[in-house]
Amino acid sequence: MKRYIAILLCVAVAAGIAACQPTPEKAVVVGKDTDRLIENAAKDTSAPFPSDASGCDLYERIGAPETYSAELVSSGGKLHVFADAQVVLPSCELPIVRMKPVEFTQAQAKQFAAVLIDGNAKFVRYDADNPTKGEYERRIELLRYGLQNWEEKGQYIFDLRYNTAQEAEAALAELVSKAASAPEAYESYTPDFSWEYHTALINGYEVNNENTYITLFATTDNTVYSLFEISNTREFNGKSSFTYLRDCDAPRDVFFTEPYSGDETLTISEDSAVRLAAQALADMGVSGYACSASIPSKYRTANAERMPVYHIVFTRQVNGAVETCTNVDTIYNEYGDSRDYEKINFLIDDDGIVRVEYNNPCEVVGTVIDETDLLPFDKIRAIFEKMVTIVGNNVDFNSVFDASGGIEYHITEVRLGLVSISEHNSDNILLVPAWDFLGYERGRISADVNWGTRSTNKLEPFLTINAIDGSIIDRSLGY
Repeated sequence: MKRYIAILLCVAVAAGIAACQPTPEKAVVVGKDTDRLIENAAKDTSAPFPSDASGCDLYERIGAPETYSAELVSSGGKLHVFADAQVVLPSCELPIVRMKPVEFTQAQAKQFAAVLIDGNAKFVRYDADNPTKGEYERRIELLRYGLQNWEEKGQYIFDLRYNTAQEAEAALAELVSKAASAPEAYESYTPDFSWEYHTALINGYEVNNENTYITLFATTDNTVYSLFEISNTREFNGKSSFTYLRDCDAPRDVFFTEPYSGDETLTISEDSAVRLAAQALADMGVSGYACSASIPSKYRTANAERMPVYHIVFTRQVNGAVETCTNVDTIYNEYGDSRDYEKINFLIDDDGIVRVEYNNPCEVVGTVIDETDLLPFDKIRAIFEKMVTIVGNNVDFNSVFDASGGIEYHITEVRLGLVSISEHNSDNILLVPAWDFLGYERGRISADVNWGTRSTNKLEPFLTINAIDGSIIDRSLGY
């Protein structure tokens, strides 16, 4: 329990989590009126757009530098911002595009499975409550490994499960006993990829709905089982998601949380890993996306190892313009409803694809504006320098941080790209041009505490500014 509390404290310090306090200044009003936004984006400019998109030079047109540097401090003195960043612009015009969320289809399910499931694997009727002999042997091996050095390893691997080595030894004896009579394999079958329908319990009554699911398990050795899962649950939470796990027993950690320390290497190169993921997408019949992030990382295996992996992210691409990738995955509106950013995540190691997650698929309804009128960079910079220490500043008035503590934002990249926002009075989504000021964060409660670092992948958006009207876009709210 002490370890658990320590972890929570570290996270709180690094993230600057605290009760909301009033800030001394007011943030730029967020632009909720998307109709007005579209009107502003279509205004004529004194410098006309070039007719040939290949000759587009946004750096010259909006006066953007190649690098941006600044040092800023909040009025309360506890939030510091250090910018030493590359300014990254696309080499094409930026449009406004209308999209609508869609659901996965049975045809897609079949094609995804044909690509991702090992051709030598068999689909089985997996039963988590009744493991096979091979599954028991994996669990026994892990417990024995932990017990060999309980104080240094075992108690951390099995934290919150076994309080003492004696409890773990008793669990080991029980596993050995059950393994003796466990089945060698599950029943195999050929799936027809028909939808499953689950009932929901509301006010004590089972209620039918139109949400659809597919959950499949496959194996080549009756020991390791791949998971293939589709969930179309728009009726309740507005989401559709697809997940593939090479090993269903591996912990499903949130992406971006396990930094790569560089102490282990992969044989496969990063470029090759990106090509492998891109080819898998093409074979799956998925188009309209581009690789927007490739990050050396680590993932946890079923045996609690930390193994090196490339985390590769694909986001929507329209006419060469790409939706900017950030750490933010989910959007919540004022009613608590949520939707995910459209995003496809791959984990790739030397053995191939470890994991795929494809969230909130959309289809392009149409292009609203081909070439948008963008604010000059000087105006964007002025907005950033005024607002970055105000928006989301929960540290200046937080008594947890003393005068020697605080939070630091380190801006490493300033990127102009597309961001999805919710269209006013509609279920549709608009992709609009926006600036993201990205980096990582450091924090400490006081000088007596070591600095904690968050978002080591440098994809934390500290401020997102609409490139058309300069309003602040709250990525967690989607407007």
